[in-house]
Amino acid sequence: MTIVESIKTVLADTPAGLSVEEVFQRIVQQALYNFKAADPKSVVRSQIRRHCIGLSFATASPVKYFKAVSDDRYAI
Repeated sequence: MTIVESIKTVLADTPAGLSVEEVFQRIVQQALYNFKAADPKSVVRSQIRRHCIGLSFATASPVKYFKAVSDDRYAI
């Protein structure tokens, strides 16, 4: 399972959305992805933002899966 697939799995269970910290904690608790990065929360944050509707920047993905439901919460 990829990081993005892990994020999608976690967010599918919470329509109201989760913070990056909550997404990260649930991925770890459910053992959905084995992070090897020094700062895994920033990896989760960057993948959410790359695939977030309404965010466009040089490294953003053209494929969008997530949406911001408030300043610090994201949902599918």
